[in-house]
Amino acid sequence: GLSLVLKRMNIPAIPAQLVREVLDPMGVAAVKPLPPGMSGARVFRLGLRTGELRVLKRWPPDTSLDRVAEVDRIVTHSRERGCALTPQLFPIIPARSGDPESSGETMESAHSTVGPTHRLISNACWQVMQWMPGQPLQETADLESIERGAAAIAEFHRSVADLGSSTEPAAAIGTRLRRAAELKPLVAQLMAMGPSAVLEVTDPQLEAALFQARQLVIWKWDEVANTITRSLNRYVGEPLYNQFVLRDVHRENALFVEGLPMGLIDFDAVRIDTPWTDLARWAGSFLGGPHPSEQVWEASMAGFSRNHPLNEGPEMEFGGRLARDLSFATNWIGLTNWLVWLVLEKRSFATSARTIASRIEGLRRSAVS
Repeated sequence: GLSLVLKRMNIPAIPAQLVREVLDPMGVAAVKPLPPGMSGARVFRLGLRTGELRVLKRWPPDTSLDRVAEVDRIVTHSRERGCALTPQLFPIIPARSGDPESSGETMESAHSTVGPTHRLISNACWQVMQWMPGQPLQETADLESIERGAAAIAEFHRSVADLGSSTEPAAAIGTRLRRAAELKPLVAQLMAMGPSAVLEVTDPQLEAALFQARQLVIWKWDEVANTITRSLNRYVGEPLYNQFVLRDVHRENALFVEGLPMGLIDFDAVRIDTPWTDLARWAGSFLGGPHPSEQVWEASMAGFSRNHPLNEGPEMEFGGRLARDLSFATNWIGLTNWLVWLVLEKRSFATSARTIASRIEGLRRSAVS
């Protein structure tokens, strides 16, 4: 039945083996493709015959099963520690013994193992998880919702803190300093190409977003790069508290219902780093909205400090400064990265041009706030 439904809906991305061995036994009656994200993952909403909703995810093709297993372990641990914001991962029927696709070979490693919550089928890694209700906040969200979102992020941090922590220099500092240095000659190339370089983009909204971004970056980059280098160099070598954090927790990756956070999504970037990098991403994604930046930071810090183990006064004050410096660097580097990827490198992305344009416009507004 489901195979015929998929054929009628023209959804060839889901292989027949997955339908036969995973979706049919699970009782899936309906499948709806969701808009692809930036990472290259594919996501489908599953409707079960019981009326329950779930999510089918196909990981990006360059992701090893070792990495998938690590993310699964972190998400499952968070859930077991009582964080209802993280989705439940559902067991998938194990591959049959002797099935060549169950041998453990991955897209980039021949030494990984297939875990209970993911399967390698047709050279892609698949998993099924809980459907998290709600919608992302808009850039215009009220301060109370922004505060609750920061508290939700801290709740995730608290739920995985016992997976391991350390005191050492934060990876976020070095990666941003290195990227800022790498972008200097690339910005020079953008200047040399002239404003007509963005005219090859066919979507008018994306073309306008790139045009405005290019003007701003060329005008401000030398000053911005100096500010990034000066501000972040203060933390180089500084021993900071590190643990597993989300690292990509901008406003689109937290779902709300009537102003209350109901779920976190997209754990693909989770790694050991300073928790302040998550606060930087969260608050930074609202800086282009209607609220003064100081109010956004106050709301974010208030929510973060409620749930976080780092809620001592001196530590919070230091972390607040670090988060602001990281946010400044992240927004400017993110804006410039899009110019490099689309104008210089001519990359293509699975997501729509309008979605990319919206992301660029948001980064531009945040950068100048």
